[in-house]
Amino acid sequence: LKAVFKLFGILVGLGVVVAVAAAAFGPWIMRLLFGQEYDCPAWLLAGLSLACVSMAWLVLSGAVALASSEHRSYAIGWLVSAIAAFILLLVLPFGVGVRALVALTVAPLIGTTIQLHAIWASQ
Repeated sequence: LKAVFKLFGILVGLGVVVAVAAAAFGPWIMRLLFGQEYDCPAWLLAGLSLACVSMAWLVLSGAVALASSEHRSYAIGWLVSAIAAFILLLVLPFGVGVRALVALTVAPLIGTTIQLHAIWASQ
C-alpha cells in the first residue's frame, strides 16, 4: 500500500499542474476550438481536471485490487462508484456543471475507499 499511496501523491501533483493549466488556458482553447458561443468557466475546467485525479485513483486501486485477488471488491468499488455518480447527478440542487463536478469527484473516491479497504483487510 505504500507504493500505491506514493502513486496517489504523484497523481495529485500532476492533477494540480493540469488544473492550473486548464484554468489558465482552457477557456481560450475551448473558444478557439468550438467558437465564441462555447463558454466554459476556468474554475469548472480546473475542477474537472482535478476530478480526473479521483478517477485515476479508482483505476489504480482497482488494478491493485485485481492484483491482490480482490476481484469482488474491484467490482463492488466500480459498481458503487457508478451508482453514487448517478444519484449525485440526480439529487444535488445545483447547476449541471457543479453536479457533474461533484459527482465525478466524490463517486470515484467512494469506490476507491471500498477497494483500498478490501486490499488493506486482506494483508
